[in-house]
Amino acid sequence: MVNTFDPDALIVGGGALEASQEFQRWFLEQIRVSMPAQREEQASVPIYVMPNGDTAGARGAAIEALKLARQSGLM
Repeated sequence: MVNTFDPDALIVGGGALEASQEFQRWFLEQIRVSMPAQREEQASVPIYVMPNGDTAGARGAAIEALKLARQSGLM
């Protein structure tokens, strides 16, 4: 996906990352070493852990729904 989309950063989330810091470091390192080294700029793509873990998507959807409700005069 890095070659296809050329992202500025990778954000990793999900319940598996709600494990220990040691596991998170290992997991992120595995992502890094698995990335293809086809372009020099890909080596410095930052990889972050989503702070809200597996609830990030639900929280983001709730925030957007609240914004829409306020804009529509429902609140």
